[in-house]
Amino acid sequence: MGYDTTFTSENKSLLINCGLSNKKLINKSNEGVRQKISWVQAAKNLFGCTEYYRLADYYVEGENSDNIVKVFIAETCGKPPSSINTSGHSMKGGRLHFGYIFGDDEKQTKSIFFVIHPNSWGPYQSRFRTTAMLKFLKNSTTQLGGMAASAATGAFIGSVFPGVGTAVGAGVGAGVGWVITNVTPAYVGDYLRYIG
Repeated sequence: MGYDTTFTSENKSLLINCGLSNKKLINKSNEGVRQKISWVQAAKNLFGCTEYYRLADYYVEGENSDNIVKVFIAETCGKPPSSINTSGHSMKGGRLHFGYIFGDDEKQTKSIFFVIHPNSWGPYQSRFRTTAMLKFLKNSTTQLGGMAASAATGAFIGSVFPGVGTAVGAGVGAGVGWVITNVTPAYVGDYLRYIG
């Protein structure tokens, strides 16, 4: 069994290091926006797969609601729920997963995101690199670049690297440093990471 089918100790550690272990995410955007995700999976369909998701904005309960966590919910699993626990969430055959996305900018801005869908679908993380996600990353990078290294920067980084802004505070330190140093293309190029 691998990281894409089991909530492995590595997956748990990644969430802990990103400050997103056992957190309650609160829906901020109601039904979100519709996104089309396509991928090749011969076992499911020889001609490729296309599914529709709702991309919704969430924030960590008890933290700044401006620090956005992006969540894709397969439309076949229902509407975006009012809350999700990052230790696991299931709905209408869908299970919680997470992954990383790199931006198009020269600094390769990175963001963690969550997905609720049937685990058997198995698209690569990169398939969720939609126009909406890239726009989010670009806007986040632009805003971050214009800020001084201050408490505002620490708070803002949560929206690019959700969960670490509050922990970092005034210094851009441990959580962000961990993501920047350790989230490499190896984490991004493969399947989504299963939580359950």
